[in-house]
Amino acid sequence: MRFNTAISTLMTLVNGLFPLGPPSGFELFVTSGGPDSVDALVVDGGHPRATSASGRTTILAVNTGQTDAWPLPAPASRAYRGTVVRVDLRTACAATQLTDAEFAALRIGRPVAALGPVGNRIGLALARDARTLEELRRELMFRSGVPQLGATLQREIFDRADLLRGRRAVARLTQIVTRLPPGRTAERLRYELERMLTSRSEFAESALLDDLRGGGAALTGPHQGAALRLLGASGSAAPERLGLSGATSPGDVEAAARVELARWQRLAANPLSSGDQRQAAAVLVRVCERILARQARSERT
Repeated sequence: MRFNTAISTLMTLVNGLFPLGPPSGFELFVTSGGPDSVDALVVDGGHPRATSASGRTTILAVNTGQTDAWPLPAPASRAYRGTVVRVDLRTACAATQLTDAEFAALRIGRPVAALGPVGNRIGLALARDARTLEELRRELMFRSGVPQLGATLQREIFDRADLLRGRRAVARLTQIVTRLPPGRTAERLRYELERMLTSRSEFAESALLDDLRGGGAALTGPHQGAALRLLGASGSAAPERLGLSGATSPGDVEAAARVELARWQRLAANPLSSGDQRQAAAVLVRVCERILARQARSERT
């Protein structure tokens, strides 16, 4: 059998995600736990111990290659705080190893064992239009969800690498400081740590972004979508954060930022808002203020 070892599947996944190797400065670990030395986790959604790791960006990869079941199979169907990506690992594996004979069989409507029930349904439809075996392999890999998982990793982990490392360092420092015996040294360290956190709003923004992506209840409905966009979920440039097109004038960016600023100021000041809502709104107010400050600086130069 081609797919009888976890190593075969793992190597296919890694090669599909990083055809040219992992990004510079990154290391990949395969573990059954959640070591303190990692900044982010990709969790097997079918593993009985799958769980989100507190304080870490977590992506749940659910293998759908054996079934069309959705929503997520247990244990992933439980409340899960993290990004969820559907990945058909069996189809991804088959895509890299499909032979000319199997390609010919698919073209005449004959299923092949390597693809399984889900992959065969996709493969039979694609093979009718595919001109070459390589074309079919590329389409199957795309349909497997592996490239989408790679894009999610790039957006949520690699593009935020320095920030995630900083968050982990702060979390470890916080653990150390809380364990120190009472005294002037411990009090001074607590003060400096708190000052660092308040002076670097990026930490609060990153934590809020991960919380909202994982279904955090601080903001819901239209507020949640607007907050995710403003925090950079769809792109880090100011027009993307504000829901504007790329070819936007500086005046449009400023006007949109002021509209967003007023929205979150109202929510923060609303006496009916919960504590979590006011805290989230305060973070988003700072994002808007930073966008406006950058716009003002760019206009002066």
